[in-house]
Amino acid sequence: MGRDTVNWSTTIAFGAIYFFCLTYVYEKLLQHILLNRINSYKGYILFSGASSGIYCILFFLGIIILGKAMSCELPNVWTWLVFLISIIINVTLIIKAVDLYYEAMVKAFGENVFDDLYTSLSKTKRPDLTNTLLNLKWIVMICPCAAYLIQLLRSHSDNS
Repeated sequence: MGRDTVNWSTTIAFGAIYFFCLTYVYEKLLQHILLNRINSYKGYILFSGASSGIYCILFFLGIIILGKAMSCELPNVWTWLVFLISIIINVTLIIKAVDLYYEAMVKAFGENVFDDLYTSLSKTKRPDLTNTLLNLKWIVMICPCAAYLIQLLRSHSDNS
């Protein structure tokens, strides 16, 4: 294999494993900390926003690593700008979503939501707007990756 040749199967396998591990560890860590360490509204909101922002950062970092593995250039200023804007939007969406979910839990369980947070979370139907915001959060998280792909395609077409 030449130096400029990309081993696609290895790169794709790495990407799939990275995404799976990132998501699995994120979910397990989220469950463990959320269910065992969070006992206040402010902690719930802060932890949810911070964990979503960190996931977004690690997801984009994985995309950059994959890009470098395929001998691509690093993100440019515009891609980084899209990334920063998406983190702000992502965290804002998750904070609004968990705030709405918290309100639904309080309606269902009163002020004792944190006495048994697992029950509060699992037995409360999420409002439709919460589900919409959570789905939108995932779409926003993909935007920097799309910006990076557009950057790479433009760079490739300029070099051709």
